[in-house]
Amino acid sequence: MIAAVHTANAALPGPEREVLALLAESGFGYDGIAELLGITRADVGELAASARLRLAEAPPVPEPCRAQLPRLAGMIDSEVLPAPDHGAGCASCAAALDAMRRADAAYRAWQPGRR
Repeated sequence: MIAAVHTANAALPGPEREVLALLAESGFGYDGIAELLGITRADVGELAASARLRLAEAPPVPEPCRAQLPRLAGMIDSEVLPAPDHGAGCASCAAALDAMRRADAAYRAWQPGRR
């Protein structure tokens, strides 16, 4: 499992890899990471969501659900991000959130700053 996370992390685009590392190791929230990187809070959520979905090797998220990804990442990171009304109970969003939670747990267990 650790080798798989290492390999998958190495394949992430730089900004996604950087956001995950900052979330896991720095103690910064979305505001601090956004300020540090010169991006918006929503960008932090989008990068975190995209990275976690890549690490999980999750299937593509349907277009109507894509706008929800920063909000879903924020749920993992205890950050509140607005999203367009999408309706409760979307199976695709639930599957994406589950995949992101599994990827986040595996990533944090890997502890990239200590390897």
